Amino acid sequence: MPLLQQKYRYNSYLKYHDELEAVISEKEYDTDIANMLRLSFPIMIEYYGHEYKDILFNVLRKINIEKPLENETMYDIVKKNTPSNLKRKEQIRAVTEDELKGATGVHLSTPILNVKDGKIILNGKSDVISIQTSDDKLDMLATFVHELSHAFKSDQNSINLLQDKDENQILIERSGISVTYSKVYTEGDTIVIEDLKEKNIGLEEGINTYDENNILNKILSLPASQIPEECQELRSSLKLPDSKSKYSSEGYVQETLCAEKLLTKCGLKQTIRQDQLLGTKNSERKYNSITLNPNNTWEILNSKIDKSVRHTYERYKNMFDLQWFGEHKDEIIGNLQDIHSMLDECAQSKNIDSLEKS
Repeated sequence: MPLLQQKYRYNSYLKYHDELEAVISEKEYDTDIANMLRLSFPIMIEYYGHEYKDILFNVLRKINIEKPLENETMYDIVKKNTPSNLKRKEQIRAVTEDELKGATGVHLSTPILNVKDGKIILNGKSDVISIQTSDDKLDMLATFVHELSHAFKSDQNSINLLQDKDENQILIERSGISVTYSKVYTEGDTIVIEDLKEKNIGLEEGINTYDENNILNKILSLPASQIPEECQELRSSLKLPDSKSKYSSEGYVQETLCAEKLLTKCGLKQTIRQDQLLGTKNSERKYNSITLNPNNTWEILNSKIDKSVRHTYERYKNMFDLQWFGEHKDEIIGNLQDIHSMLDECAQSKNIDSLEKS
């Protein structure tokens, strides 16, 4: 024990050392990935809750974490990891091909589909995380934590293939509280996945970024004496900009603010965490029971936050087009005002209900 204690001075690492090192060894991860796991994974278990430890470890054993080859984009990774018998028609996705080409990381969950006796069969799924190598180790670790969190929240009860009333086969894919519905059919030897609709994408990204911020700040708050020896160099390279006293992601900023209000002020953190990690479906009922307002429902809130995400992507595309922003400014600001008014009403209703019960 003294040798282990010397190697892992921070007690949380002691709890998970053997299991974590077994995964790193089995997967033959390189130094970058191995040390990012050593530094972040125990903190993530402590953050999400020890009751979810087995789920998080099971995801870690099943998933493959890789770095792209030189000149490969995240879009290339998606194409490379999509089976040759699958074709996706993704007209409605919030994240487009262009966003993927510019991304620094991705969590890809791919259904394994085959045809048997003329019927499409679901045989599970495969999961891959890919992270671009970067000289900015803080940004690289943040991307790693963000995508690994997506994987944790896409494990339990996350994929189903059902048949609707018209005998169409419908694929339902869950990532956290976000859900995508797709029609599945064959064209010759190819299985086509044609998206129908997606829900709760913006809020899920906001929550995941809120979690990323908190996990990174927990890592940054650890003194060097509490870091595994292998990770000392990585930890010392995690530098905040001079303008910041703590880490905060530059992505999904508005959605993260919405998520923080919902989780803390509206008191939905425990319910949402269970929905994300266990695949339960209680957040909508809980939110609606707090507001009791037909104009302020979970569905309306999420549709507006999804709209906010699309506004964000459009703003990036039209960053230097002042005319575009002028034409859409009122719509963007009005939508954000609606979201925060709804969340403030939820928080106020929760506080009133708590006072009445006390």
